[in-house]
Amino acid sequence: MIRIDIKDMQSKVKVDRRAIRRIVRETLKREGRSGEVSLVIADDAHIRELNRKYRSVDKPTDVLAFPMDDSEILGDIVISVDRAEEQALAYRQSFEQEMARLLVHGVLHLLGYADGDRRQKKKMHERQEQILRESSVNHVYSSSKQKRIEKIVLDKLEQ
Repeated sequence: MIRIDIKDMQSKVKVDRRAIRRIVRETLKREGRSGEVSLVIADDAHIRELNRKYRSVDKPTDVLAFPMDDSEILGDIVISVDRAEEQALAYRQSFEQEMARLLVHGVLHLLGYADGDRRQKKKMHERQEQILRESSVNHVYSSSKQKRIEKIVLDKLEQ
């Protein structure tokens, strides 16, 4: 069984809870997993506080994931809508596309994917982009835009 709890702690953007559930559910199914995921939609101030508290990094980030050591409760994901909006502009894509990317990224972290070093980042990024390309999660992605985003991210990984 897949259970997804969503807490919207920001008022800047109206989020599509149905789309969020679909993205999380499909990502879990593609990874052959089930369980409970809690998701917090936050602003930069809130995620910055969590980033400072749990990672000792005093700045906002786009997504945080807190995996649980439980077979049924996978963990918590926190996404900043402020970062999602900024990154959507930088990657020349819609806010919804960036949210989909961040959701898939967060779920993969809950499932044990890591991005601590180049090899891990590359593996995680490739799986993330494969899920986005091949699933109904990303029905709004155009292949040329997708390839441009992949190039930008891969170029950053090489730096």
